[in-house]
Amino acid sequence: MPPLRKRKEDIPLFVNYFLDKYNKILNKKIKGFTSEAINSLLSYHWPGNVRELQNLIERVVTLGNGEYISEEDLPIESPRKSINIKCVDLNKATEEFERDYIKIALDEADGNQTKAAKILKMHRTTLVSKMESLGIN
Repeated sequence: MPPLRKRKEDIPLFVNYFLDKYNKILNKKIKGFTSEAINSLLSYHWPGNVRELQNLIERVVTLGNGEYISEEDLPIESPRKSINIKCVDLNKATEEFERDYIKIALDEADGNQTKAAKILKMHRTTLVSKMESLGIN
């Protein structure tokens, strides 16, 4: 079965299933997630796969007090939540973004540099050079 990050369309189904499950177990009445929260879940990379999503839903339902879970309730970093513009210069931020973006492409390509280069729309030699300069193994 492909990893969750490759089956983003399944995320809302899992969210609803786990929300219902933990509402019953924890005797809660949370109605759902805001659209911003769902978008944040859809944009997250899910390195821990479905188990990570299940643990996250259990946690937010356990701690949730309102009718809906908002983006602020989620213990994951979205790009908007993780950037502190006063602490990072543009060159450093660009380097961090490139590093993360290349790692995601490599993960999507199952470590195959040629496939990752195609995803990134660059030559493989350029990708290898970038990886070396950014310290990516």
